[in-house]
Amino acid sequence: MANFKNYAEASLSFSQGLNCFIGLNGSGKSNVLEALSRIIHSHYYKKEPITDFTYKMVYELDGKEVKLENNKIY
Repeated sequence: MANFKNYAEASLSFSQGLNCFIGLNGSGKSNVLEALSRIIHSHYYKKEPITDFTYKMVYELDGKEVKLENNKIY
């Protein structure tokens, strides 16, 4: 993710199971969740991206790797 609110650039990795965000108030935890929400919403509903930032997301679904970059699937 790049150029979203207080993030010039961010790289996140999640593990299976429980993941959490810990940080001081105002450090951007909610901004990360908002960015993920916008990406997933536009991808799920197959709508124009409601993002004004760039992103690349890679995840596994049904045993297959899915690459999503600015709302394009590779």
